[in-house]
Amino acid sequence: MVRFLEKSNITLLNDEHVIIDDKFILVGRVDPSPIGGFGGLQRKDIMEILTSINDIDLPIIVMDHTPSKLELYEDKIDLLLAGHTHRGQLFPAA
Repeated sequence: MVRFLEKSNITLLNDEHVIIDDKFILVGRVDPSPIGGFGGLQRKDIMEILTSINDIDLPIIVMDHTPSKLELYEDKIDLLLAGHTHRGQLFPAA
């Protein structure tokens, strides 16, 4: 999958961030439980990631596959996008 994304010119953000058009910061998280693993990649602490970008005054959007442990983000981000569902279940309205 990673090779396919690279060939398609799609950037995979593994606990990394990019600034989009000087309008917002997009952070991509490593999936905490990837099927097949990520070749030894370990998920960083979110505060470590956010501390590295806290001097930039732009909205922060985080993409995290699994919407769990939301308290870890505290009030440090503006929007969390998560997409982990099974059979159409949506938290909290399973």
